Amino acid sequence: MQFFFGPRQFNRGPQQSSGSGVIINENGYIVTNNHVVQDADELEVTLSDERTFKAEVIGIDPDTDLAVIKINEKALPYLSFVNSDQSKVGEWV
Repeated sequence: MQFFFGPRQFNRGPQQSSGSGVIINENGYIVTNNHVVQDADELEVTLSDERTFKAEVIGIDPDTDLAVIKINEKALPYLSFVNSDQSKVGEWV
């Protein structure tokens, strides 16, 4: 194709992508993947009840592909952490 039309020119405008995450405390801290947030200029979180919030990156770890972001909301339902030493083979963790 380049032979007939020359080099392609791409217009790099704003891009949008999506990812998933888990709320880890009632104050709006969320764990997600680093690759979801790494080059983002803005973050918006949509909860399962369709509420949306602007979010900020709190921390990233590219080596484990984890990131922590935060939304400004209180009293959120969240996933509790437990002691992994007490889990058994075959249990959902």
